[in-house]
Amino acid sequence: MTTATIQAAVAAFVARCGNAIFHVTKVSYEPDDYGTYRQIHGEYNVEQLATDLLEHTRWRDQINLEELKSVDDLIGLIIDDHDDCHVIIETPEEHKKREVEEERQRLEQAAQQFCQRNNVRPGTMELLEALDRELERLESYREGMREDGLCIGYGVTHEQWCEEHNESVSDTHNIRAIFDWVANNCPLLFAQYQEAKLG
Repeated sequence: MTTATIQAAVAAFVARCGNAIFHVTKVSYEPDDYGTYRQIHGEYNVEQLATDLLEHTRWRDQINLEELKSVDDLIGLIIDDHDDCHVIIETPEEHKKREVEEERQRLEQAAQQFCQRNNVRPGTMELLEALDRELERLESYREGMREDGLCIGYGVTHEQWCEEHNESVSDTHNIRAIFDWVANNCPLLFAQYQEAKLG
């Protein structure tokens, strides 16, 4: 297909089915050397999605947009065309809802793991107290690192110091996220906790 042919086919499809915007997420099937599954995000309208499909698919000469009845048919073709990664195509609203739900599940799981490690019950005052102690411990640890440089020059390199410091900052971020999640989902418990601290 020539560029002009693709443009004409896409324009006709958009005129028939609309030019809505979709959020596209591509997740690699295999992790990289660091165990991370690479993700690519972006927002594209129907015109961009159809053009990209026709320009890059290995089946470009077999696809006829005139035969597609809806945007859902186009999305199905795009997903089928990717065998190197998992593709999610959704409206921006659906994407936001999915992100919120995935974050809720992640924090809920992290809170459960924290409870198990620290032998505390979920949804209790002792959980908030344990989270608070952990935040104080991490901050105290980093303060000590800043004071003595973690013995840089005594067997610890600057790179090791930075790695340890960054890991502590990341741990603090994760604990703070759990703390805030409990506060938002258990407002009465959190109010009691704040009252107890002030008292």
